[in-house]
This record gives sequence, structure tokens and C-alpha cells, in this order.
Amino acid sequence: MASTERQSSVPFEKVVVHPLVLLSVVDHFNRMGKVGNIKRVVGVLLGSVKSKVLDISNSFAVPFDEDEKDRSVWFLDHDYLENMFAMFKKVNAKERIVGWYHTGPKLQPNDLNINDLVRKYNPHAVMVIIEARPREQGLPTEAYYAVEEVHDVSGDWRDLPLSSFVFTRTEHRRPRPSSTSPRKSEPRKLKKSVSSTCSEISGTSPSALCLRTSPINSLDCMVSARVSVRSHSTWSV
Repeated sequence: MASTERQSSVPFEKVVVHPLVLLSVVDHFNRMGKVGNIKRVVGVLLGSVKSKVLDISNSFAVPFDEDEKDRSVWFLDHDYLENMFAMFKKVNAKERIVGWYHTGPKLQPNDLNINDLVRKYNPHAVMVIIEARPREQGLPTEAYYAVEEVHDVSGDWRDLPLSSFVFTRTEHRRPRPSSTSPRKSEPRKLKKSVSSTCSEISGTSPSALCLRTSPINSLDCMVSARVSVRSHSTWSV
């Protein structure tokens, strides 16, 4: 009688996706949608593993194409992938390639083949489906990792080239809420903190401040930087 054994040793139990990654994927999908009728886009996920939690904090797009009639025919520019990761590594050496994403909206037959390519950079690569246009309310992400299946046929173990995806728990990293009104017992401490902060950032350019804020706040900061540059050019004329 045939039986099946799954071999898996992933170092994480939960996947957390940061808001910056979701914004980046949606922007990637929208940009490619303007070029042509693209069904889905593909990119690489960056992050780290801490306390059995896979923390996906960044991502970048990768040139990808496939034959809609024959899913076994596809192309992913791994040279571009390696060059982009080398540049990202110079900015943040702690971020590693932890997997890849596509915009789904569901699993495709060639996903395992693409996953095998990404596993060359990380043997425990995770695949995350991020729906750029979610049809239902809820989390627009689903995370999977590949497992190898060994089939027992008539008492003889045979390693067959069979793999499958297993769904894993996924969460979103919510941005920290803004601080509320201070307590009455700490007015002096707050006043001192505000004064030291103002003196510290005095004369600092908006682009430099972006590096010291959270990803979501940095978007607003970049907008203010554009306004600052625009006003400066106006006065120069």
C-alpha cells in the first residue's frame, strides 16, 4: 500500500508582510498594466527570520514573462535579480532573499518551477501571492512554502521528483499609531524631548529625514521634499 511522507524543515512558523511591500507590489502591478495586458507580475522578497517569524520588510520587481497558453514556457531574469540584490545589500546588509511574490490571483502550474529557481538563493524560500486587486475583503496575501514528498510504493522508498506547496500563517505588520496626548505627570519630559528633537533636526534636509522615519511616514516625507525642491526652483527663477 502506498503512503506519502512530507519532508519539510522551514525555520519559521509565521510570515509577516510589511505595508511597504504591499505598496511596492501594487505599484509594480499598475506600472506593468500600463505597458500591456499583464496578467500577473513577479518580484523578490527581502527580510529576515526572528523567533520563528519570517519578517518580510522589502521587495523589488524582476522582469518576468510567460506564455499564457503554455505555462511551462516562462522567463525570469536572474541576472537582473542578482544585480538588484547586490545593490539592496549595500543599503541594508541584514536583509536577505527570503522568497518571491506574484500577483496571482491563484496558484499557477509553473509556480513550483519558479520557486526552485528562487531556492538557489534561499533553500527555505517562501512564495507569497499578493492580490493587487482583491475581490473579497480580508488579507490580500497568502504565503506558501514548498515541501518534497516521498512516496512509499510496495515497501520500497523511492525519491520521486514531486513537490507541493503548503499554506502557512500570514499577517500584516501594521504601522505604529501616532502618540496620544501626554500624561499630566510627564510635561517636563515631553517638553525636553521636543526641544532636543527640534534642535537635532534643525537644518536637516527632508531627504535626510526620510532615512530616519518609518516606511509609511517616509512617503509623506518624500512628498514634502518634492514640494521643497519645487518651491526652491521657483524662487531661483
